[in-house]
Amino acid sequence: MLTNIMMAVTSHPQDPAREVEFNEWYTRNHVPDVLNAPGWRHAVRYKLAKATAGDVSPYLALYQVDHDDVEAAETTLMKHLASPLPWRIPMPPATPPAQGGLVPLDVRAYFRKTLEVGRNDQSPENAPKAVMVVQTHPARGAPVQPMNKWYDGHVADVIRMPGFRGAARYERIDMKTGYASPYLAVYELETDDVEKVAQDVAKQAELAYARDESSLFYGSVGWMPTTAGGERWVQVDGFAYFTLVSAPSKVPTLVAV
Repeated sequence: MLTNIMMAVTSHPQDPAREVEFNEWYTRNHVPDVLNAPGWRHAVRYKLAKATAGDVSPYLALYQVDHDDVEAAETTLMKHLASPLPWRIPMPPATPPAQGGLVPLDVRAYFRKTLEVGRNDQSPENAPKAVMVVQTHPARGAPVQPMNKWYDGHVADVIRMPGFRGAARYERIDMKTGYASPYLAVYELETDDVEKVAQDVAKQAELAYARDESSLFYGSVGWMPTTAGGERWVQVDGFAYFTLVSAPSKVPTLVAV
């Protein structure tokens, strides 16, 4: 079972030539540091493998947070990061002449879980090998409650496909850095063969667009409704597949000396 609150962070290495250093610091020191904040349970890091829609950052980190109050979670995290920690390593500086650090954040946002179906586990022992992530917003004029009811049923239909084990839907509740779409769906995969999964998903989507009822996307909720203006209720901002980089524990494997 996933927590009710999740923090999602997207980032990129400021200097692509230092990507190894970027990942070493992020996985081995920074994530364990965050997980030592009270109430911060698990974290998984993923690298973009395939984007089919939208401008998608190359790295994604998902943090499971036990706090149900986002401000309490943020306050706890900031207080922890401002406190001394013997093994903490500051973020490596950017490659000159650039200013700042090696790990610029594109988005940092908190989400509240609205649906969980199937088998989901982001612990270090059982983190999914890959995830399919869909960022969406409702079309202008779409009724939000019926849209969410339809989408919930659609998600349950999608995870019946081979390669999927579970999924969760989230609603954005607070943005700290950048812009995040108001809705996020994270599908956990049992395989890291994202090309095969992407092909299967594309095939089912093609059948659905053709109104072929053999599509698994027809399922229990039927075709996606449209607004009076003819727009599909759910508008996709980003659609991407990521493969697992790491699922660190609270114990750092890279420490200050």
